[in-house]
Amino acid sequence: GTTQLAFTITPSGKVRGIRVAQSSGNGGLDDAAILCAKAWRYNPAQRGGEAVESPWVANVVWAVQKPPGT
Repeated sequence: GTTQLAFTITPSGKVRGIRVAQSSGNGGLDDAAILCAKAWRYNPAQRGGEAVESPWVANVVWAVQKPPGT
């Protein structure tokens, strides 16, 4: 499944205001996506040579493999 996250990229490149915009259908995976996104860093958008906040959406695509022999 895929968890779609919506958040704001700050002028320092950090992520804030993370929320699940579209669930993967698994609350545990959605929570894990939020936890991962808290550590993401971006090159912020620029306006007139200055870093600015910008809204962003990212998809976390889950590919869970079955254990061997199943």
